[in-house]
Amino acid sequence: MKFLFPCLLLIACTSGKMMNAESFSCVMMGMSEKQLVAVAGKPYSTCKNEDGSVVYEYIERFNGYNRKIMQVNYYVTVKNGKVTHKKTEKSYPPSYIYNALDYQTKNDSAKKTSTNSH
Repeated sequence: MKFLFPCLLLIACTSGKMMNAESFSCVMMGMSEKQLVAVAGKPYSTCKNEDGSVVYEYIERFNGYNRKIMQVNYYVTVKNGKVTHKKTEKSYPPSYIYNALDYQTKNDSAKKTSTNSH
């Protein structure tokens, strides 16, 4: 019975195969490397540390209005085949890199083009 709960949790968390907040919450300390990949899918990148541990990096991007609004980087450290650490970092692009007037002009011309072509 004590092995039933982890198995059910693993089954419930493997539907997406893409790292997001829900699948990140399913990553448990002591989970095997194979279970990690089953829950979260293939990582964006991996980095091997001097101590032999490997950091798996996953990236989730939130887009809106044809631009990146937010990015969440998920880091999971695996040592000796088991998850030993996990953390997230959120980043937001600086607002000054988007020129609102250019964005409005591009959208207006795209709308005019699409309405004229019909």
